[in-house]
Amino acid sequence: MTSPILRVAALALLTSVAACPRPPVVPTRPAELLPRVELQIDNTATQADDYVGTAATPARIRLLNPMDPPTPVPITLKNLDYQPAPQLVLAPSGTPSANTLDLTLPGDGAWVPFVVAGMGGQLSQRDKDAVIEILERRPDGIVLGRKSLMVVRRPTPIGPPPFQVEIQLGGAETIDDYVAWRPVRARVRFADPPGEGADVPVVVRNMSPVTGGSLVFGAVPTAGTTPPPMAPTLDLVLPRSGEWVDFFVAGDFAAPSRDDKDAVFEVVRVAGNQLLGREGIMVRVRKNANTLTADERDRYLYAVARVNMSLGNYVVHQWIHAVSSAQAHGGPAFLAWHRPFILRYERELQAVDPAAALPYWRFDEAAPAVFSPSFMGGPPVGLNASFDPTNPLVAWTIEGLSGLPRNPTFDPTESPSDFGIRTETATLALGGVGATYAAFRTLEGNPHGSIHGLSSGGGWIGSVPTAVRDPLFFMLHANVDRLWAKWQWLYGRDDPTDLASYEPQGAYAAPCPPSMSPRLGHYVDDRMWPWDGTTGFVTAGDPCTERPATAPGGPIPAAIGGWGPPAVPRPRDVIDYDRWTLLGSSGLGYGYDDVPFSFTP
Repeated sequence: MTSPILRVAALALLTSVAACPRPPVVPTRPAELLPRVELQIDNTATQADDYVGTAATPARIRLLNPMDPPTPVPITLKNLDYQPAPQLVLAPSGTPSANTLDLTLPGDGAWVPFVVAGMGGQLSQRDKDAVIEILERRPDGIVLGRKSLMVVRRPTPIGPPPFQVEIQLGGAETIDDYVAWRPVRARVRFADPPGEGADVPVVVRNMSPVTGGSLVFGAVPTAGTTPPPMAPTLDLVLPRSGEWVDFFVAGDFAAPSRDDKDAVFEVVRVAGNQLLGREGIMVRVRKNANTLTADERDRYLYAVARVNMSLGNYVVHQWIHAVSSAQAHGGPAFLAWHRPFILRYERELQAVDPAAALPYWRFDEAAPAVFSPSFMGGPPVGLNASFDPTNPLVAWTIEGLSGLPRNPTFDPTESPSDFGIRTETATLALGGVGATYAAFRTLEGNPHGSIHGLSSGGGWIGSVPTAVRDPLFFMLHANVDRLWAKWQWLYGRDDPTDLASYEPQGAYAAPCPPSMSPRLGHYVDDRMWPWDGTTGFVTAGDPCTERPATAPGGPIPAAIGGWGPPAVPRPRDVIDYDRWTLLGSSGLGYGYDDVPFSFTP
């Protein structure tokens, strides 16, 4: 039950929030059809053409989901930021010379031509290291896709037709070319079927040497729903008729990506070791914030700052959490509620930069890189954390307040576990060998509640109504979610129908318990606020059904690639966050760098 002090503070904040102007629609735009685009180099779908020199190469782009009625979609093509790669130049026709190109895609799905080339004197260091980013040309600037290619001086490494292939991870667009540890479906076929003769044995494998993310592959199971055994190589047979052959791909647990499209796999004909095609994707997982590369850190900071200070969408998460106490804290749904809450935030970052993943702050260890002026802020100057002048957070402003008040009890080189924060080992041991969810969720007090207070020093992050104003909040809660994910993996606690995985089961039903807990929203089959849109008393006279007076943010938008949760999630929908299905479109689409994929039948 929420304390009277917190309830008064939350109501006071809600009143001030109601008086503030609402921000624009969130980048993921739940009420709009997101444009999906396909970009082809040399005007073919085969990966054999994804190689350009310094002379103009024809290319084309189109809308994959034509609008009804047909509505033109303005876009911008540009080079990818934060990517160690050669620069590309673009133009509608003729000789390309500009780093960006504005085009308008017809609403009927017609192709729009353009030309692309490598900037003079710059060649690729590896295949697929040059990336064209496709932005929708409107204020929120959603990334609609990224196409990877290679700038070469010599002929392409792909052999001549007819043995050239088309490879797809998900669909024809490139916005779904991201994997974590769970196997996802891919497919390959001959782009120009070679006709009569024996079908062609091929091998799917990582490009060598592996310079970024590494992948594993598996065949489609012939029976049952058990995930395929995954290995660094996979033998397939491609029909000469050109039919698609399905397979599964996942990130190699030992090697997540550092950059977008740095995980490159290839299809090689066994006869003659002939290279037929290559595809660049990304093994995108949530990593320990203290070990990020400088580029990974800067990409993340740029996305955070843009979602807040350019688009004005960050504050919606603050409004939700400020009045969330009875729905999100002090009850069984604490972990289940925060899982989609931080996932929705991560997806907004990925609408700005698809390569961004929410890092976690492992708060039982020293994290000097996190608490530095180049990242989340160094030792305070006055009341506010200190930032380098080049850090995007240096101009942090939210709800009309500037700066970032925070004064942790611990120094950057000290471990919070020395100040009473429960260690990871102790947290994962909650409840002993027969650990149950009821025992594990007591982590809400320590380490969760304790680290909120210890890292605050009178700053925003120490209080529910203001905690989200500090972007450290999401890295803190990514670690809380990681601890839950690791506990689930250790004990096999991912079955939403099992009391050991989640309690209470069923749905809320009157009468209200004398303790006022569990309330509506905390049973495994309850729809969770604010995504269900309910406000006030859901049932007149029943205090356990009281919801806040507002439900900001709307339902959770659908994710490209078929990842959950549903628009209005229940706790049961997020318990098995890494769920696998034969269709390859389940789970929530994320993973942690130290929590393997594990299938529980």
